[in-house]
Amino acid sequence: MLIENVEAQKWYSVCEVSGILGWSVDTVRRWIYEGHLQAFIRPGRGRRRQRVYRSARILGSELIRFVGEHLTPRK
Repeated sequence: MLIENVEAQKWYSVCEVSGILGWSVDTVRRWIYEGHLQAFIRPGRGRRRQRVYRSARILGSELIRFVGEHLTPRK
């Protein structure tokens, strides 16, 4: 999937974003935790089962903004 196919109003998982950008899931999570890429962090499950990684969703418009600001070559 290419960035041209990203829908602005659709929510994407970290795995989907890593597939779009061609980088690892850990790299995308690092961008989120460092504040470079804004995401909605879904609350954890319950007390019974703790997640190692919190589930995150990235809005398509945020992904387009991030690519435009950080990943395009400068002139």
